[in-house]
Amino acid sequence: MRFIPYETFRFTCDLKMEDVVSKLNDYTEPLKLFKIGVGNKVFHGQVHQDHFKIYRQISYRNSFLPQIKGRMTQKENKTIIDVSMKLHPFVIAFMTLWFSGLISACMSFFLSPWKPFFFVPIIMLIFGILLCTLPFWYEVKKSKNELFKIFSVYMSSESDGNAQN
Repeated sequence: MRFIPYETFRFTCDLKMEDVVSKLNDYTEPLKLFKIGVGNKVFHGQVHQDHFKIYRQISYRNSFLPQIKGRMTQKENKTIIDVSMKLHPFVIAFMTLWFSGLISACMSFFLSPWKPFFFVPIIMLIFGILLCTLPFWYEVKKSKNELFKIFSVYMSSESDGNAQN
């Protein structure tokens, strides 16, 4: 597990790009302005001719749910899918602001004489790192498994599905 919440990987399918798009559309619900309940498909988002931007459908709130972006390239009768998973930009901006405040609080405590509340900003910093990374990597694992499950029958033998950074 890395501390920076970002994951990229590549896999190859034994399908033409149109079939990959069709298969992904079968498992993806279009984005709605107001979402009531959980849909009946695995993902929601947008799937286009050569790329997609999707999220896993969940029945709970998780601000650290990864945005799944993919780009598809046709190579002979196979399709190469490059996937990246990252946090929503608003979450990144908020966490950057929050961490900046905590780091400045930690620095001010280091520069002043010892006080009983010395460890509070350090504990909050550790909590923030765990709060940001653990839910993200949990959701990355589930989303990756769902993507591999969708294309498992069609995965070529040369594709190992491992991250290629």
